[in-house]
Amino acid sequence: MEAIAHAEDGLTVSTRTLVSVAVAAARRATFPATADYFLPDGAPIAACATLVNPDYADTLRQIAARGAAASDTGEIAKDFVAATRASDNTSLLSLAYLTGDEVTERPAVCYDHRGAHVCGMDPPSSGLKSIGLVT
Repeated sequence: MEAIAHAEDGLTVSTRTLVSVAVAAARRATFPATADYFLPDGAPIAACATLVNPDYADTLRQIAARGAAASDTGEIAKDFVAATRASDNTSLLSLAYLTGDEVTERPAVCYDHRGAHVCGMDPPSSGLKSIGLVT
């Protein structure tokens, strides 16, 4: 899979990524794993650096092999719940929620914007409702 290859081989840091990391550096620094990845030695990643993520590649391999069950149960789910609870967020996420969650398929929300046809996820996950693009 292409995503696994990118995670293993790495991606070159673009100017856009560099700016995004720099702007949110203080917030990213509050999460140890995020800081290790985006702020090596305490400074934002350098332009044209190569970011590799072998742990993410392993996670993608597990999902490719086991499907949604890989992220709903087992180590990935436990790690996900632990990470959300260890953050400064007040997380209600639990293994019971992940195990009992059911996928709801909805059609994409599409509209024309400045000459482009733009599609995104249906509310509530898209955020389109909160910015007034969907009622």
